[in-house]
Amino acid sequence: MKTKPLATTAALLVALGALSAKAVTTALCPEPALITEKPGAFEIGKATLIEYAPQVPGAEEAARFLAECWRVPTGLPLPVQAGDKPQKAGAVRFAAPAAADEKQPSEGYWLCVSPAGISVVASDAAGQFYGAQTLRQLVTPADLLRVPCLEIRDAPRFGWRGLMLDESRHFMGKAAVLKILDGMASLKLNRFHWHLTDSPGWRLEIKRFPELTTVGAIGDHSDPKRPAQFYTQDDVREILAYARARHILVIPEIELPAHSTAAMRAFPNLSCTGKPEFMYCAGNDEVIRFLEQVLDEVCTLFDSPFIHVGGDECPKDVWKKCPKCQARKAANGLKDEHELQSWMIRHFDQYLAKKGRRLIGWDEILEGGLAPGAAVMSWRGVKGGQAAAAMGHDVVMSPTSFLYLDYPQAAASDGYSYFAVRINSCERILSFNPCEGIPADKQKHILGLQGNLWAETCYNGKEAEWKLFPRAAAIADRSWSPAAKVSWASFETRAPEICARLKAMGLHVAPYGEPAWYKPVAAWKTGEQSEAWASRDWNISAAFKEAGPYKVRFIYTRGKHQLQFRNVTLLENGTEIAKDARQGSAGANPKSFDYTFTMPAAAKPGAVYTLRAEIRSDGGNDSSGTICVFPENLDK
Repeated sequence: MKTKPLATTAALLVALGALSAKAVTTALCPEPALITEKPGAFEIGKATLIEYAPQVPGAEEAARFLAECWRVPTGLPLPVQAGDKPQKAGAVRFAAPAAADEKQPSEGYWLCVSPAGISVVASDAAGQFYGAQTLRQLVTPADLLRVPCLEIRDAPRFGWRGLMLDESRHFMGKAAVLKILDGMASLKLNRFHWHLTDSPGWRLEIKRFPELTTVGAIGDHSDPKRPAQFYTQDDVREILAYARARHILVIPEIELPAHSTAAMRAFPNLSCTGKPEFMYCAGNDEVIRFLEQVLDEVCTLFDSPFIHVGGDECPKDVWKKCPKCQARKAANGLKDEHELQSWMIRHFDQYLAKKGRRLIGWDEILEGGLAPGAAVMSWRGVKGGQAAAAMGHDVVMSPTSFLYLDYPQAAASDGYSYFAVRINSCERILSFNPCEGIPADKQKHILGLQGNLWAETCYNGKEAEWKLFPRAAAIADRSWSPAAKVSWASFETRAPEICARLKAMGLHVAPYGEPAWYKPVAAWKTGEQSEAWASRDWNISAAFKEAGPYKVRFIYTRGKHQLQFRNVTLLENGTEIAKDARQGSAGANPKSFDYTFTMPAAAKPGAVYTLRAEIRSDGGNDSSGTICVFPENLDK
């Protein structure tokens, strides 16, 4: 190892522009900061030993993790042993920097592969683990016994690289969470935001208040009478230990003051009206003490420095009519209910600070004044994050417009339900710049970014995997890799192998892009149709080349109403060549409808091919969609 590793992430990025390296053929994800391929390969064999330097944080754990990952596919023994110095040639060694100038950045690692051996150098346990994860990716199913020679110097761009899972609306269960954590770790994602309480159900055992789970855990978004589903504190400890071993920090979310109906089903006295409401009574001292006692147990159970308190979507009408809320407002000189909410957030910011924790909440906590120590999770676009950073507050970017994973991942239907607001594809995620619009001196407050999977339309762990992966890989690239190295072109090249690795882990993985048949040639838009049948023409000449059967697929994308169609006709230069009189529809269900036409001969040069149909909307004209025309053999 003749080259000295770089000491800081900034130095890595500077060197990126100066280093001349071969094009990388390995499909690593996230893409390393610096990588140089070299001739040859390290051969894994029966004599291969995996060594670790004792007393080096995380080295033994990383060595044993790598051995476990390699033993199954290779069938080799791969013994693991400690050693102050390299014991033999042909070994894989995990060690600390040998000199001060070899010190690695936080979570960073220096990996060297030569025919004589492999070394991973890191200054912390996370770096050791991430070096092992990279080695795991370098061994491919096509060549299980060879690791290509290369040098990697790597460290993350952001410290917060996260996913959020909502288990209040639909409970996924421990096995599902553990699988998701494994997928995250393989991509070097390190923050798991766990949405455990909301109006549909309270999912965390609080021993002081057992009614929160005996009553509050009953029901979910689909069935208000579903038997109670929740995590015991022993379950949580097991999940936290599993996450900790994979260098993932688990951030619990305990919603307040709103999204709290489940808690008030158990304790209606905590509302303004004495019956379950959406928000707690902000003027009731019992509420404050109740939430303090809940947070006491949460802080004992979870080791995260951040505790998420929600703080979003709190209507104020009930507070305006509540004598206790109005008394609290008057006693504290608060001018409106926004400041009353801010008072409540500030109280818990101070309460958590006394316990050595930091409050983080959705960007509504900016309204009425931001608590001094609070961090902001910017979800309603990026303006909340920009404002918080300008005030010197830390920010996690998770805007709906790029990082909401309950939005569709492709324009083509995949058989699952989503909020059809916009398409948050891998390509779109990679286009997001979390620091855009933030002055250079304030960018230090951008902790990172996070994809959020809300569960109104996500019903179980298998579906959660589909909606998380491979979009989680795009989030990993955007949050770990240097900005200059992140692009759709790079990701698309690596995506087949990335998806194959995730599938090999047993994850249910969605396609990384649109299917081959998805070739939109026409569309309909809101306001273009009425409730009366009317004829509509679309020029679809670009769709046809060869003779043979073609499918015409009407695909609903958004809107309150469905589009109905009948007497669908294919015209060549105005002359009918095929027709299907069947009536079909595309809307929320079903989302698409197909017609099949046969081109009797290859498309004529210069000919105009027109799709004509009688159409109408169902109950209103708020409907949008696309029309795809493609050879039938592409519909796999």
